[in-house]
Amino acid sequence: MTAGPSLAPSSQTLADRDRSGQGAAGAPAPVSITMLGALPPWRGVAPYTRHLLDGLEGVEELEVEFLDFVSLYPPRLYPGGEPRDKNGSRPSFRRVRMRRLLAWYNPLSWLWAGLTLRGSVLHAQWWSYVLAPVYLVVMGLARLRGRRVILTLHNVLPHEAAPWRRWLFLSVFRLAHQFIVHSERNAQVLIEQYPRAAGRVTVVPMGIHTVTSEQNLSRQQARERLGLPAESPVILAFGNIRPYKGLDVLLRALRRVVDAGQETTLLIAGQPWDSFERYQRLIDELDLAAHVRLRLEYLPESEIEACFAAADLAVFPYTHFDAQSAAATLALSSGVPLVVSDVGGLPELVDDARAVVPANDPEALAQTLRTVLADEALLAKLAADAKRRAAELDWGVIAQRTVEVYRAIG
Repeated sequence: MTAGPSLAPSSQTLADRDRSGQGAAGAPAPVSITMLGALPPWRGVAPYTRHLLDGLEGVEELEVEFLDFVSLYPPRLYPGGEPRDKNGSRPSFRRVRMRRLLAWYNPLSWLWAGLTLRGSVLHAQWWSYVLAPVYLVVMGLARLRGRRVILTLHNVLPHEAAPWRRWLFLSVFRLAHQFIVHSERNAQVLIEQYPRAAGRVTVVPMGIHTVTSEQNLSRQQARERLGLPAESPVILAFGNIRPYKGLDVLLRALRRVVDAGQETTLLIAGQPWDSFERYQRLIDELDLAAHVRLRLEYLPESEIEACFAAADLAVFPYTHFDAQSAAATLALSSGVPLVVSDVGGLPELVDDARAVVPANDPEALAQTLRTVLADEALLAKLAADAKRRAAELDWGVIAQRTVEVYRAIG
């Protein structure tokens, strides 16, 4: 199972297999897997996990057990506020055996999970160094019991660099037999940082994220709700506000866009992970208060829908990134054109090179924003590209590709 000297099958190879059917061997044998992760109302990767389980339920020959958390991690270690969405609800599944038993403060729950998990394959969803002790225990016990271990890396490396955090990531990596990442670039970074992963990496794209709210707001209705100008272009910066997201770069680019005579409003919507003061100072220094609207909170789905319905363009100006962006797939699902920086898996969500800019370059970003906003044909093309890319990232296809990994490793 290879797609070159260093990667196990690429998404293209898997897509070819999807079209080929079951092959000459006949009906596939049942596969039993245990998945380790988090589900709503937890935040973080929980929406991804929910969507993936929805897709896996459609695979009849698959038996799924899920290990969830009753307490994910202490709030003081979650800078984005409360790790649980107070407006969220716990999903239900027809065929998934749910076990909510893990608690960050209770090592006995980690031991019990590892000693009693039923699957022949353990599929662990990995994203945060805080969870390293839990994952090391559960994955280690699974290996001692002869289980095969797959690790999906939502972050190949921690977003905020620190040697000890990287060490925790690599410690978890050592217990995996196989890795899943969401883009070819993520696979390359993984192998650079952890050479032992070579030949054991499968690229399965992140499926499209959507909101369950179905208000079907028009652009005018959404802008009225959010207090945005009715006519001038609206640029959306959506997602948790963290240093690597490049909001400072976007603000400097916005000043250049406005100075060039392009009337524009920037909507910043998301929960700050530390003080917003540094960005507010920059807004004031650049005299941008009249061109910026703030929604500094973890938004309910109805408000998320309004943000994307109101936007002409969604911008993801990350300065560094070793993952794929769920927020960007939300933009795709809404048919909103994307402009992204050339880091991580972001460029793989955009079909037109004109919408990809160098990281940490306000002038280049400003030029791209001016070009896109002034060219209605280009804006329409980027919107069509977004809708087409969203259709390609169907969770049913993602689930089938994931099952292929289970079969290959079992």
